[in-house]
Amino acid sequence: MANNIYDDIKKRIDLVEVIREDFPLKGHGSEYRGDRDGIHGLVVTRSSKGGEWYYYWNKHNRGGSVIDYLIKERGMDMKSAVEWAAKRAGLTLPEWTHAETKSWLRVRAAEDLFDVATKVFERWMGNTATAMDVCRGRGWTDDTIKNARLGYSGNATAAEYKEMREYIAMNNIDVQSPAAVAILGFKGDVAKLKDKWEVDYELHDAISNDDVNAGYISGFMSKPRLIYPHLYFGKVTYLSSRNLKWEGDRLINEPDKHHKSYNPRRGLIGERKPYFPWNYNVNSNHIVIVEGQADVITGAQWGFNIMGKVGTKLSDYWGGELGKRHETRYDWHDMDEAGENSWRIGKVKVGKEEKKIEYPIADLLGPLTHIVGAPATREGQIKDMNDLRQYYVGKGISDQSQYERVRIRLNNAPVVSVIALKEAAEKQKRKDVSLEEKLGTMTRAFEIIAKMGKKKANHMLNDFVSASGLTVSAINK
Repeated sequence: MANNIYDDIKKRIDLVEVIREDFPLKGHGSEYRGDRDGIHGLVVTRSSKGGEWYYYWNKHNRGGSVIDYLIKERGMDMKSAVEWAAKRAGLTLPEWTHAETKSWLRVRAAEDLFDVATKVFERWMGNTATAMDVCRGRGWTDDTIKNARLGYSGNATAAEYKEMREYIAMNNIDVQSPAAVAILGFKGDVAKLKDKWEVDYELHDAISNDDVNAGYISGFMSKPRLIYPHLYFGKVTYLSSRNLKWEGDRLINEPDKHHKSYNPRRGLIGERKPYFPWNYNVNSNHIVIVEGQADVITGAQWGFNIMGKVGTKLSDYWGGELGKRHETRYDWHDMDEAGENSWRIGKVKVGKEEKKIEYPIADLLGPLTHIVGAPATREGQIKDMNDLRQYYVGKGISDQSQYERVRIRLNNAPVVSVIALKEAAEKQKRKDVSLEEKLGTMTRAFEIIAKMGKKKANHMLNDFVSASGLTVSAINK
């Protein structure tokens, strides 16, 4: 089955019409709500610029796409839901092979398990004062910790493993499934587990010979971790974490930067997913794109519409989709070499070869993307948004003043087209830069400007003149 059939289904099916077959809705345009007692918490929304439809039911704390609706509200299994939706969307019905059926059932079981495990991790967070202090130390309020559904992985005690296993089993999920092992880890006969996975899930590459020899597979519960549930319209789509360490009787962030985070292997729970907060709004006119989970939570607490890449790349889908949904885009990068390179240097495929390209963010999010970073202070350069929050708290700056300062910083941030032209103009003056490089950087700058169209380019003509030092006629030429 083609992987993009889900995207095709979500874009072609009007979820409002599907839900109205079950419940009355009122509304218009891009937002509808339940229209009788008992379903007032049912919300259906979509991007005002043609994004997919999603629903969220506050009363039950669940939601998702049309596929999720068919499974959660109509009780269909994955195969039936996809086939029903494909037929309604006028798409060719997927040919379900035995392997594909098991593959998608495994994906579905993993998503169900994420929600189950998140509930346990949340409870452990609330019951562990020093884990709560780690979150508060990042500048997050108790309401934010609750809204983000942050969790604690526990202390790897026998009682905690027992509790998690029982809760997983109670929800009719195999405790030796790949996703369950991602949560619990595994210690014992790994070779036997590998044989089981090959038969039950037709999964052949998730367990290595090193795992077999060690008799051990690490999981989220293998050591203390701050658990980040990735929420997307109320649905937990993925789990990631920040490693913690006991120092005496308190928890601290793992000081070793090379081992600060933990993501389970792809063979267990699939590809990494971007990180959206609880209050992400598909209809907001702006989006702030940051690096890490802590930055997302901080920005969401301030009230900005935000998402985090968290180790993923702004693929053509996410870059293009966010560009359609949100008119104003801000790329807030970490103030280090990796953060700078994330928007400044990239590669594109030309035939079978990869070609280096400058300012790839302009192709992913558009030439009017604002490039933002944290400020430098007397104490030194602040790295990211969460560090900025902690700096503000330490200085006694009020939450409202923090928000205003960040909002002004966002609004005053230059757009990538102006940056590209300014830097290209500066290179023209340097004697240590070759003629070929000078021509290439200037050509790239005007390629980016051309992406915005003549009307917007003319509107920004004064900015381009100021950035480049060129005359209006030279720029027009």
